[in-house]
Amino acid sequence: MSSETDDSGDTRRARNELLGALAIVAGTAALALGPGLAARFSPHPSKAECEALLTRYVELKERAVSEKMNRKSYAAALDSARRTTGPAFAGCTSEVTMDEAACTRRANNADEFERCLR
Repeated sequence: MSSETDDSGDTRRARNELLGALAIVAGTAALALGPGLAARFSPHPSKAECEALLTRYVELKERAVSEKMNRKSYAAALDSARRTTGPAFAGCTSEVTMDEAACTRRANNADEFERCLR
């Protein structure tokens, strides 16, 4: 009977150790994947809102060059941005969260805008 009790105690101890290890692995995975999963399932901006983000970013980049924006240069930069962003810009409606979009609207310069999207 004594050896049966020892076996049951060893089994219980091994099970507790396994559960502890699984909890550590699950916790680590949640910390590593949590923000990405939260962003994936968060609301995202519409296509029109993403277009407004691109327009704002180009404006901020142009204002970094000169406080008084040259309309012709701005229009050319915006046209260029629309042509070159391609699939990366298309991901805006699925990758950028509404919180990130709100952050970009508050940005005072292109660097702040970019930090919002990291």
